[in-house]
Amino acid sequence: MISKGCIHHIVQVKDSSCDTPSFESVLVACEFPDVFPEDLVGVPLEQEIDFKIDLFLDTHPISILLYRMAPVELKELLRGKILPRGRYCTSRGLACGPSGSQAPCDVWGADSGRYMSFTYYFSTVETREDYELWDTITDGPTIPMKLVDGEPIMKVRSEFTAEDLIALRKNMKAKNILFHGKSYDSCSDLPTLNSFIHWNYNPSSGTVDIAFRKSENKYGRWLAWAINPTSTGMIGSQAFVALQRSDGTLEAYTSPINTYGIIVRGNLSFRVHDVSAQNINGHVIIFARFELPMNGTNIVNHVWQEGPLQDDDTPGSHGMSGDNMKSFGTLDFHSGKTTDPIKPNLRSKVKIAHGIINGVSWGMMMPLGVVLARLRYLPLPQLPALWFYLHIYCQSIAYVLGIVGGGLGFYLRKQSPGGVKHTCHRYIGSALLVLATLQFLAHCLRLKKEHKHRVYWNIYHWCTGYGTIILAIGNCFKGFQLMDEGLWKRVYIDSYIAFLASLAFVAFGLEVLRWYLMRATKETSSANGVLNRGNMVLKLPKSVQNKRVLSLIVCLLFISALYLVLYRQYGEKSGSSSGILKQKWDSFSSVVNLDPTVEFRNGTDIIWQIPDSPKGIVFLAHGCDGRAANFWDKSSKCAHCVGLPEERLITLNALARKFAVIAVSSAGMCWSFKEERVVVKDVIEWWIAKKKLQSLPLVALGASSGGYFVSILATDVRFSSIVVMIIEGLYDQMEITGSYPPTLFVHMPKDKSRMQKLQRYMILLKAKGIDVAEVKCLEFPLSPNLFADRIPSIDVATSVKLFSLFKEKGVIDEKGFMTHDGRDIHWSETLQEKEIILPDKSLVNHIQEEMNLAFAFHEMTSLQSDQIFHWFETHLRD
Repeated sequence: MISKGCIHHIVQVKDSSCDTPSFESVLVACEFPDVFPEDLVGVPLEQEIDFKIDLFLDTHPISILLYRMAPVELKELLRGKILPRGRYCTSRGLACGPSGSQAPCDVWGADSGRYMSFTYYFSTVETREDYELWDTITDGPTIPMKLVDGEPIMKVRSEFTAEDLIALRKNMKAKNILFHGKSYDSCSDLPTLNSFIHWNYNPSSGTVDIAFRKSENKYGRWLAWAINPTSTGMIGSQAFVALQRSDGTLEAYTSPINTYGIIVRGNLSFRVHDVSAQNINGHVIIFARFELPMNGTNIVNHVWQEGPLQDDDTPGSHGMSGDNMKSFGTLDFHSGKTTDPIKPNLRSKVKIAHGIINGVSWGMMMPLGVVLARLRYLPLPQLPALWFYLHIYCQSIAYVLGIVGGGLGFYLRKQSPGGVKHTCHRYIGSALLVLATLQFLAHCLRLKKEHKHRVYWNIYHWCTGYGTIILAIGNCFKGFQLMDEGLWKRVYIDSYIAFLASLAFVAFGLEVLRWYLMRATKETSSANGVLNRGNMVLKLPKSVQNKRVLSLIVCLLFISALYLVLYRQYGEKSGSSSGILKQKWDSFSSVVNLDPTVEFRNGTDIIWQIPDSPKGIVFLAHGCDGRAANFWDKSSKCAHCVGLPEERLITLNALARKFAVIAVSSAGMCWSFKEERVVVKDVIEWWIAKKKLQSLPLVALGASSGGYFVSILATDVRFSSIVVMIIEGLYDQMEITGSYPPTLFVHMPKDKSRMQKLQRYMILLKAKGIDVAEVKCLEFPLSPNLFADRIPSIDVATSVKLFSLFKEKGVIDEKGFMTHDGRDIHWSETLQEKEIILPDKSLVNHIQEEMNLAFAFHEMTSLQSDQIFHWFETHLRD
């Protein structure tokens, strides 16, 4: 209208009736009140200002519409005459060179051969979908235009045709390719989790640009790449994390990992300039720039992981087996060299050799030698002593190999980190060496066939031989139990069982043949006291005719008694969960009820309950993501209580044994180990004085993060004894004195790395004169009634449906054992699909806890309450 001559005015209108906006209402500025003065004292003096814009290293020209390049210039850009050589990120993720190795990655160099490789890539991959995409990249975007009075004018959206929309989609795809043109000089294919790391390293400034890529990452999951400046594991690592929510949105942040299972936002121990994440055609990439920790080296320990997101879009626990436990190594940013932790070291090779040699010698050749001795019943007059030589040579070779394998076992015992013993396995192996040596000496000193006491030698020979075989087979299965979980473990066990079954079938066939030959030849001499052994006929006194069978029976009874002793000593004390699920959620209803009192002090909640005539006090420390409310059921006195199944049963066990119970919530998601020690000590002392319980002994139990906290709180608070559950403690970060309380470790051996640290700390505490013991918690099978037995509000019908669901989804095997860690399985999403209605949505956490307990990797447990409170009661002191 103005161009047509209409009168126009520019007017500024101010509403005087409105209040003047306050400083606090101004966005951004309100966050910096110290920068903006309340009154303007005057106009600043004229002065020179040093204005500059910092540029990032390795930035490159881009091609967009406002700065459109000519096609020839753009082709030169892509040929490498403008862009430096290096790796580039395309719409399909970061491109890797032909070698995919650690050498500097020079994919799009200036030489025509590399350029042809690039054009071939697009002609075979990108332009497989649309051959015109390459023209869009090289010639620039296509703009929908129309002619008006002979002049080209851009179309408005309502005028776009189908061809115009297709052209615009090509523009966006070409833009996506060019805008992610980041270059990286080095890269490495990581050995696990389908991951890759790309980087640029600037030695002068010590800065590193990295791009960590995870292929085929699904929605509702997180991934992370971290540097650990202090060790090779997860604890202490400084992580770059990306969350890909179920709605497709991405978020990236940094997180220092101070404990297991917790990924919270926080600053890293070194300077980070930038962190971001992108999803490029299903490949999630974390981009970051940071300064290397000032440790004088460009070689770092790095860790990478992935896992599911929880319902609140926070990272859940990653898998605890397979590739998730092998995703770590070292990385040299300067040379590009990486180390693969999966490659076996010397101890791993010795362990493999120990297993193979002993499996072949004790487990296979020894039983085979016994079966070969049965060949004496075959009618082979031309080779009357064949069975004898086969038997002797087979057993002798097995004995020699067994000595070698036993020596390797003693070497492994000496080299085991943290003093790992495998006591039962070692004792049986030692007994095998003794029995086999006695058998060898007996063979060298055997009596002549005609000697009147030869029959007693035979009985000794049979007893020792059969006892050796039985122990050897049992120890092989014990060795299988010590193997890492995985497919090959099941294959080895099944193959060995098939071998034993084959030997048993052959032995049975030879026995049938023996009896057939005896009946055919009507050999009745054995009934008259003659024992046939090939061509040898030995007449036995009638008093010892049946001693061969008697000796075998005695041998079997002896071995059974030995196994029973070993099981009672190392099986029950190890805390096997089988057979101890006798406690149900209502087992204590006739003895004690949960009736808590809730108070608040020092900014945290305190929940406690005192039984009649208490004999002691137990302080309970929850794990990460837990609260004191987990230990009591929801009630009118504690509306926010949760009553998780294992926590509430621990409380009930304590109250039934006349222990007063007090639980305190941590200030954050997990316990901190400095300020909170002072707070909790003050709370405990205040509460004991308030309730006038100073005369009672004080004990403590903590699980996971709470176990760490209790282990270090014991240096400040005088506990009679403590229980550290599913964690190894912080004994490398404190000074242990002789006044440290007796400590019981309740742990789950499936977590092998933690168990090794725990064994090392047990040796440390014992060296300081501290009374130490351990209880092992093993996995157990789920049953149809398990959830109804352990969780209030779940009936039997719902429990059976849950069991059927888990079996249908492959969560449990045919025997009821968990096939995967329940925390890695989104089972709760299928409840509605299977029409399983829970009385309360929060019961999902209760069910998950019982699944974690059955998997036996990392979960609070009440199954060992008898051992725990027996420990407390035997170590009470005023």
